[in-house]
Amino acid sequence: GDIIRGRDIWTGDTGSKSIEEKLKTIFGKIHDSLGNKDKYTDTSTYMDLREHWWSANRDQIWKAITCEAPFDATLHIPSPDIKTYKFHGYKCGHNRDPPVDDYIPQRLRWIAEWSENYCRKIRFDYNGMWLYCAPCKIYMKKNKDQKSEEKKKRCGMCSKLCTEYTKHVNEWQPQWTKQSEKYTELYNGSSSSTTTSDPIKEQLDDFFQKVKNGHCKDSTTDTNKYDKPEEFVNSMGGYKYCKDTSQNVYKQDKSGDEAHVFQKKPKDYKNECDWKEDPPPDLSSPPPASPGEPPVFLPPASNTPPKDICKTVKQCIDENNNKISRNKTGDCNPKIKNTSDTSYPKWACENSKFENGHNDACMPPRRQKLCLYYLARTLDNKSDQAKLKEAFIKCAALETYFSWLYYKGHSTNKDAEMQLKQGKIPDDFMRSMFYTYGDYRDLCLDKDIGKKNPNDDVKKA
Repeated sequence: GDIIRGRDIWTGDTGSKSIEEKLKTIFGKIHDSLGNKDKYTDTSTYMDLREHWWSANRDQIWKAITCEAPFDATLHIPSPDIKTYKFHGYKCGHNRDPPVDDYIPQRLRWIAEWSENYCRKIRFDYNGMWLYCAPCKIYMKKNKDQKSEEKKKRCGMCSKLCTEYTKHVNEWQPQWTKQSEKYTELYNGSSSSTTTSDPIKEQLDDFFQKVKNGHCKDSTTDTNKYDKPEEFVNSMGGYKYCKDTSQNVYKQDKSGDEAHVFQKKPKDYKNECDWKEDPPPDLSSPPPASPGEPPVFLPPASNTPPKDICKTVKQCIDENNNKISRNKTGDCNPKIKNTSDTSYPKWACENSKFENGHNDACMPPRRQKLCLYYLARTLDNKSDQAKLKEAFIKCAALETYFSWLYYKGHSTNKDAEMQLKQGKIPDDFMRSMFYTYGDYRDLCLDKDIGKKNPNDDVKKA
């Protein structure tokens, strides 16, 4: 609507300028075809003609936009109170009156849209933190002064997610400050006596005057003057996603509130975000041995470049897929054969599945289907550390690969592949990777509690 009416404030590329010139040409032709041309005297930009054309055709443009909308899609103003929802019927109100957003000045719509995107990321980060910070919170209550590896495991990922949360706030808050100041400037600068030849400024002045004067006069009169930008954003539903978290306070005069949308750390996990890992010990030399104890020797750090490891992983996956294509089976295989395959195991809680002394344990399906081929079938007593490391890398590579395929097919997360392409591993899948990593460690240190049957890959590994 703003582009058609010549009010688009974005002029940052040549495409915008080109569109504007073409629109002038088009509306010039429309003007020439009119029977009474005296009604529109502006023949340079045709602003009045463009305004009237948009008013006459806006419903048709809305129908075109919503033509392919799902039948059950609805359009409403976000609000925590379901009574205030304004539904517009099926297909986003395809056959009903279009929304009134095009009557709101573009700059103000963008402020609301900016806030909505800011809060959407806040909610995304907050939900991810819940997975790790909630267990950390429980553990810290029970073990207030304890510094342990267990606390690191419970709170380490929470701390990293807090860092991402804070980074988002720090990057976006200065943008809000600028927009907030501009809103106040425009609001205070508007008056009924203001005259301007700028259609954008004219629309802003007119809009703010209606807001200040209380345009609505019926029983639904809104007495809010919206002199604060955050009040306007709230009326547009811009804080909806923030209100789904602990950060549901948005007013500027309450910016010190722990629940404010621009707090660096979410209220629910403030203490957990303050947790800091103890500085790592100096591993350049072994720690001194206690009196009467033998000296401690540390294994050398890996000198294999990550690039080489990734090359090994890709080659392993490609070779295994080729084997499956040729022989219908590979060194390690998919978790299920196809979508109709129901053989994926359930949790195994029978005592016969575990070593003596580990009764009443339950083994997850993920562990039962663990890829162990290279550890069980390619190593012998003559294998050196390099071969052992390669076997672990290959097993872990195929395990992660097939687990990811299974996850995509069975998770409710329909955006998993897109998230991965953007460099984001879904939180629940990452958690399963941590569990798998721990299972491989238990096998390496002979701490796996599963029953070792003679011909089983676990026994051979």
